[in-house]
Amino acid sequence: MPRQGLLSLFVTSIETGLELMGVKALMTPPGTPLVPREAPERSLLLAPEIAAPRPIHVRFDRYFSLPHHSRAFRRTLQAKVRDDDALAAFIDEILMRQSGEIGRLLGFATDPLYGEARDYYRRLYFHGIGRAGYEWQDYWESQDQYDAHLAGCHEALAARYRERMDPMVLRWLFEHRAEIETGAAAWRLLLTIKSNRAMEFNINDAGSIYFFLPAADLAKGDFSRMTADQFG
Repeated sequence: MPRQGLLSLFVTSIETGLELMGVKALMTPPGTPLVPREAPERSLLLAPEIAAPRPIHVRFDRYFSLPHHSRAFRRTLQAKVRDDDALAAFIDEILMRQSGEIGRLLGFATDPLYGEARDYYRRLYFHGIGRAGYEWQDYWESQDQYDAHLAGCHEALAARYRERMDPMVLRWLFEHRAEIETGAAAWRLLLTIKSNRAMEFNINDAGSIYFFLPAADLAKGDFSRMTADQFG
C-alpha cells in the first residue's frame, strides 16, 4: 500500500448482480491539500438512499482473514475440524467477525454468512477474458465430478441440472482449470464496505461492495484498473 497520498474511490455504475460494478479511482499525490474530490461525471447509483453515504472515521483492528472462497482451503478445513469441536468453534468465530463492523482493508473476499462462499476472483477472471457468466457453472473440477454429482441427485433435480448447464461451457471450464486458477490468483482485494447503519449505507439487500485490482498494480501503487463486485 502507498504510504502517502489520498485514494478516492467512486462507483460509476451499478447494473445488476450479474455484472461487475464500474469504479473510478483517483490518487491525490503527497503534498496536495487533503480535500474531498469531486465525483467523476459518470457517477451513478440506482437508489438515492445509497448515493451519498455519511462520512465517518474508522479505526482499524488487526484480525484474521480466511480464504474461504478457495475450494482447496474449504476441503482442508473440513478435514481438520471434523473431529475437533474447539477448532470448529474457533473457525466459526473468525468467519463471523472477519468482515468487521464497517468493512475490511485487504484480506480475502469472502462472506460465508451467505452459505458456500462465492469465488469473486474467478468471476473477475471470467469477466476479464470475455466469458462473463461462466461463474454460474463453475462448481465442479472435472466431468467425472459433475457426473457423480448428477448420479447422487434425485432424477428430477438431475434433469434440471442438465437443462441449465451448457455442456460446452462445462467442457471449457474443465479443460482450462490451470489457466483459471492462475488468472484468478492475479487479483487482490483492496477494500470491503458492508451495508451498515453508521454510514447510512445499504446496497443489494444489505450486502457488501468488494473493491479489487491486479496484484501487480497494487505493488506499483497503480489504481487505474480498479473494479468492484457486490453480493448480498
